[in-house]
Amino acid sequence: MYAIVESGGKQYKVEEGRYIDIDLLQKEPDEPVEFAKVLLVNDGTDSRFGTPYLENCKVTGRVLKNYKGDKVTSFKYRRRKDSHVMKGHRHWYSQVMIEKITA
Repeated sequence: MYAIVESGGKQYKVEEGRYIDIDLLQKEPDEPVEFAKVLLVNDGTDSRFGTPYLENCKVTGRVLKNYKGDKVTSFKYRRRKDSHVMKGHRHWYSQVMIEKITA
């Protein structure tokens, strides 16, 4: 059984017992999290689609950790202008263990 949920404007495919890395949630580690915006639920034989979301469906999980991802660099170079700019940042993520899909 799997589901497609929306979090932070992005869509993720989730399955019970697996974890996903999503944009930072304002939750501490070992805190429960609930995704109410469920777009699709598939139980292996039947698929249910929402318009845009399914009613009475939710996905629950638990935050494992909050961490910073790999460094992303941006480099701008203007030829013959003696100009270049290098910037970088590290994005924050939350790792969530999916515990239950309720459909």
